[in-house]
Amino acid sequence: MNQWRVARSKLFCLQSQNGNIALFVMVWNTPSLGSMKVNMDATIFSNPDSMGVGCVMKDHAGLFVCAMAVSFAGAYIPEIAEGLAIQEALSWARDRQLLNVVFELDCLHIVEALLRKGTDRSSLGLIIKDCKLLSSSISNCSFAFVKRSRNEVAHKLARVSNS
Repeated sequence: MNQWRVARSKLFCLQSQNGNIALFVMVWNTPSLGSMKVNMDATIFSNPDSMGVGCVMKDHAGLFVCAMAVSFAGAYIPEIAEGLAIQEALSWARDRQLLNVVFELDCLHIVEALLRKGTDRSSLGLIIKDCKLLSSSISNCSFAFVKRSRNEVAHKLARVSNS
C-alpha cells in the first residue's frame, strides 16, 4: 500500500492544446481537490460479436465513487472500441453534470486524436468529433494516457460487461 501511495504522484509528460490537457501518466495520480478521475477501457468479445466498456470513477482522494459496465452488440476493431469507450464515459459524466474531470485511458492514439486540431473524416474521426463535442459540455475536462497496467480496474469491468 505504501508503494502505491509513493508511486501515484509520478507523471511522465504534460501536453496542452485547445484548453484540453493530456497527462502521460506512469502511475495513478490523484486529481486536484474537487476533481474526479474516470478510467475507462474497452474490450472486444468474439462470441457473440460484441464489445464491452468499463468505467470507474474516483474522487480527489482516490476513493471509489461509482462504476459502470456496458456491452454493445456488433463486431468492432480495437481503435473504434476504444473511441466508443471514451464517448460512453464522456456521456456518463455529462449526464451526471460532473465538473473538473480527468479521463484516463490506455489508448495513446485516442488521446492524441482528442487533442488534435482539424477534422478527421474516418470512422474514428466521427467518434472523436462527438467526443470533443461532449467534452466541451464538461467544465475543466482533460484527457490522460495511462499504461494498460495502470488501467486494470476499468479493463476488468469491461470484461465482465458481457456476463
